[in-house]
Amino acid sequence: MAKAPKRVEAVSPSEAGGRFLFTLPRTFITFPTLQAPPLASLYTMLRPSVLQQPVASSSTSHGAPPGRAQQPRYSPYTPSIHELHPGPRNRLFLALRSGIPSEVDWALPRLVAGSYDVLEHFKLETWIDSVGALQYWPERWVDGLEVVSAAHAIRSGLPAPKAAQATVPEWTLDPAVEKRATESLLVLRNASFGLNNSKLICRATFLGLLDRFFALPLDFLVDVLVSYPEMVSHILTILSNILPHLHPSPPVLQIFAKVLPVLLVQSRDTAMIQLLLPILITTATLPNLPSLPDNLIPHLLMLVSTRPASPLLDLLLDALLTLSSLPAYSRQILSSPDLGRYLKTLVPILRHGATPYNAQWDSSHLLAGRTVRNPASSAGVAEAASQRRAAAREDAQAKLDRGERVEAEVGDKMPVLSETIKARLYAMPEPKRSIAW
Repeated sequence: MAKAPKRVEAVSPSEAGGRFLFTLPRTFITFPTLQAPPLASLYTMLRPSVLQQPVASSSTSHGAPPGRAQQPRYSPYTPSIHELHPGPRNRLFLALRSGIPSEVDWALPRLVAGSYDVLEHFKLETWIDSVGALQYWPERWVDGLEVVSAAHAIRSGLPAPKAAQATVPEWTLDPAVEKRATESLLVLRNASFGLNNSKLICRATFLGLLDRFFALPLDFLVDVLVSYPEMVSHILTILSNILPHLHPSPPVLQIFAKVLPVLLVQSRDTAMIQLLLPILITTATLPNLPSLPDNLIPHLLMLVSTRPASPLLDLLLDALLTLSSLPAYSRQILSSPDLGRYLKTLVPILRHGATPYNAQWDSSHLLAGRTVRNPASSAGVAEAASQRRAAAREDAQAKLDRGERVEAEVGDKMPVLSETIKARLYAMPEPKRSIAW
């Protein structure tokens, strides 16, 4: 690797001492003198870390004046608009379907560059069976993984491992197949960021490839996660982009509930965890989703306790928030014996950057207090009698206004009063005496 020049340039073999020089954002590749640059370093040139950067010219990246117009990014593999013309006779997809190694190795780099540089013109529906042509080499790669997985299963199942190793050959994947499968997945990954492309990818043919890949044994998938992180990251990115258009069939739900959580627990790759967590957050609330593994929530709490960097910490907290909103997983979180230990980490995170706030809530009318008078008390009896007399007077007055006769019951005998009551009444002045009477 040499120091990047200040401007984008292509130096002829005579001027560069017999070497071709090409520059890309944050990447500088030197190729030996050939008729065309070799494709062995293609994935290094167009690796995801580069593709995730915005397209910018070298002059801008080296501090060009803001008023100067940006130059287009130079790449020897960027296809022209004519090479991306729609129709069944597109030369790139015809070369890809031909199966000729030289033709395939010529077409795939241009499709990779075109799917990123000119995404607005890269529409998979304009080419017949474009997804099927691009998934051919990933299917061959999955075929090799199935063979390797079967060989490992035979070796582990026999009582004599040495004898098994003698009878089963050492299967190795073809490097050319791996390279072409990586480039094909990279094309699908870049294209899946387009709305129509993601709808087209989300079809039965590509879902069959996903079913075959995630149907491999979980222990073997963990090894694939470590051995082929680029391919697995492309597959997870494609899966994340097609989620809004994915029908939650039972095989798909099985992948979300049983396979991806196990990969999340077993993986120690931070970048892979950041790809798995958004899928888990999105699919955790799907209806009819099988129960997630029991060790998933303790593992998420353990990752939070390690205090990772901000992007990963945000995803972990979002995942715990999503799971805690579901009754089954909220009970599992609260019943965890290690919850108190993890709270010591969660509380400082909640307090970080927080400002004091006094929350005020209006009490519910159901919780407001009321004073109820005892109806059997003397005051209650007197109030009830007063209300009855008032109602009777109002009714009598209404009859008199209408000219009707009012009949009132009067006693014909003097009430019997005790001497104590008589003495108290006689001592009262009017009108208190009448009111008390």
